[in-house]
Amino acid sequence: MTPIDYRSLRPGHLIRRAQQIAVAIFMDECAGFDLTPVQYAALAAIAANRDIDATRLSYLVALDRSTIGTVLERLEAKGLRARLNHRLAPLPTVTSTAKPFATLSHDKLEGGEDIVDFNPRFKNSPQAANAQRLRDDMASRGIDLLGNEIRPAKQGSTGGWLETGKLDELGHKLGARLAAQIDTELEILLDQITGLPIWYDAPESYGDTDTMKDYPYQLIGHHTKTRTHSSYGNVDWMKSVAPQQCWINAQDAATIGIANGDDVVIATKRGKVQISAKVTERIMPGVVSLPQGAWYDPETRDAATIGDTSVLDRGGCISVLTSTRPTPISKGNGVHTNLCKIAKA
Repeated sequence: MTPIDYRSLRPGHLIRRAQQIAVAIFMDECAGFDLTPVQYAALAAIAANRDIDATRLSYLVALDRSTIGTVLERLEAKGLRARLNHRLAPLPTVTSTAKPFATLSHDKLEGGEDIVDFNPRFKNSPQAANAQRLRDDMASRGIDLLGNEIRPAKQGSTGGWLETGKLDELGHKLGARLAAQIDTELEILLDQITGLPIWYDAPESYGDTDTMKDYPYQLIGHHTKTRTHSSYGNVDWMKSVAPQQCWINAQDAATIGIANGDDVVIATKRGKVQISAKVTERIMPGVVSLPQGAWYDPETRDAATIGDTSVLDRGGCISVLTSTRPTPISKGNGVHTNLCKIAKA
């Protein structure tokens, strides 16, 4: 008797075999129609939803947008017309899945329970997170919303720009027709961005005198020579060559009472880390620098508190200290714009 291969009884294997059998049955029964199961699923979804767009179709048949495009092209090549409504919707259009996390309002949003229609809403509120409420919330956080029909951009903004203007609204109203006037809309946006550099007080900079009362030092993050971002951050030999240390000017160190190699605690509004100090004249007074890319090493790994701002990080991970606020133009990580305080551990 041939012994039983117990791997064949595992759920994953059985599910895969069931899918293979289902595809084989489909191909046998529908051989005369020259359709694949994916093509049939797309046609069925389009037939049941006359005004469906590509985003909704990809959600219903569990495929990404690029794959859906290929499927539709092959259907067209077979003489099967698969027309879709096109909707252009740049941010801050949101869904109940990922897009809320592309806005600064993400901490106030949650997805609804309807798995068919996306309906994000504000937490602890029956209000839907429509475009105007999102704009109002982001404006309350210091974001300038470019576009005269919303709010004019103003000099001295502290929160950055949201650069969609009328594009989001027009994308829903005009669909593919928006392409005919996209150049005009972009020119309107560019007219509101100054052609020459101007000075304005950035958040958590030397102009932020209120924050500097409690956090008097400017924190920046530089690249270290022994890591590529976080890669090789766990190699002991590399760490012995250039240990993770906080750079601080000798004048500031003397004022605080810190000697070279002392353990110090660096804190911002968002967290705190403990690391040894490198006292040097190679950094200007009033500024401290912590190399980016160090691995997070919390003092406790209790699931209930990990990531909490009260938990001390002992790995020197600058991400514990930085803000999630994007930079105004590139929308990058503002790793150089953080006010902190530093003390001997």
